[in-house]
Amino acid sequence: METKILESKNMSQTIFIARFITGMSRGGTTWLGKCLNEHPDTAVFGESLFWGRAYIQPQEDGTYSQKQVDNILSRLIQHGCEAFLGKGNGNLKNITPNNLKNLIPTAFGNTEFVPTPVSVFKKICQTICEAESKKITIEKTPHHVNWIDRIIRAMPNSRFVIMIREPYGFMLSYKHQGDRWQEPERTKFKRLYHPLICSLLWRGYIRAATYATHSYAQNTLVVRTEDMKSDSEAVLNEVQKFFLLNPVSKLASKIPPDNSSFLIAERPSLKSEDIFWMNLVASKEISQFGFEKQSSMIEPLRILCSILQLPIWTIRNFIHLNNETSGSVFQYLMRWFR
Repeated sequence: METKILESKNMSQTIFIARFITGMSRGGTTWLGKCLNEHPDTAVFGESLFWGRAYIQPQEDGTYSQKQVDNILSRLIQHGCEAFLGKGNGNLKNITPNNLKNLIPTAFGNTEFVPTPVSVFKKICQTICEAESKKITIEKTPHHVNWIDRIIRAMPNSRFVIMIREPYGFMLSYKHQGDRWQEPERTKFKRLYHPLICSLLWRGYIRAATYATHSYAQNTLVVRTEDMKSDSEAVLNEVQKFFLLNPVSKLASKIPPDNSSFLIAERPSLKSEDIFWMNLVASKEISQFGFEKQSSMIEPLRILCSILQLPIWTIRNFIHLNNETSGSVFQYLMRWFR
C-alpha cells in the first residue's frame, strides 16, 4: 500500500484528544467499551496494541518509513480491532473483518501526511470515525496502562480510564478465559497459564495503575470492576464525563452483563496453589487497595508441581510473545516486572 508522504494542513491543525480504555484484562474493559459504543458520538475499537506490544520505533527523525507504515497497517488489518468487529449492540456497526481489509489501505493510500506514531494513530482513529459516522474514537487495549508515559509524551492531552479488579476474581477469569473456545484454543490458553505469572501480572497492573494516577492525575480515572457491577449507570456516567462526552447517555441497559471466561452455571474455583502464589506475590498491594485477602490450605506437593512447571511455561510463553510482539520480548516483560 502506498502512502503519500506529505503533511495535510487540516490534519495538523485539528485538536485531537486521544481516549483510551486500559487497565486489567479480565477487568470489564470489553463490556465498558461495548457500552460506550452505544453512545451516539463514540466508536470504540481495540485491541490495536499500537502503543504497547505492537509499537514500532520510528526512525531517528521521528518518522516512519514506507515499510514501517505497511507493517503497522498489515498488523492492524490482521489482528487489530478484533474486540468490536461484528454485528449487534456494542460492536462497530459498519466495519467488519471483510471490509477492514480494504478500508484501512484505501484511507491511507489517499492521505497526504508525514507518517509519525501520532499521525498514523490519528489517521486510524479518523478512518474509524468516518466509517462509523461518529465524532470520537476510544481505543481499548488493557496493557496500554504500562505505556502511558509513551502516550502522554506523544499526545499530552490523552485521557485514560484504568480498570482494576480484585485479585482472585481477576485470577479466576484469567485462568479460564479460554473455556468458551473450542479446541485447540482452549488447550492453548491452559498451556499459557501459570499461577505465579498470573499473580505477577495482577501486581504489574495494579502498580502501573498506581503510577499512572500519581503521575498523571488529570489524565486518568480509575474504575473498579466491583463498582461497575454494583452501580453500572453511575460508573458509566462518570466515565462519559471524564471522556468529555456530551450528552451523557444512559448506556448500561443497552448491553447485557458480559462474561467472556466461563458460564455462570459452571463457575469454577481457584486451586490452593493459585491462592498461595497470589498471596505470596501481591500481599502488599492487596492490603494497600483494601481488597479482602483470601486464605487457603497450603498443599506443598501442588506448589512444588507448579514450580517444576515454570521452565516449560517460560518456553511456551516466550514463543507466543515473540510471535505477537513487534519489539524486544525481554523489554516488554521487564516493563511488567518493574
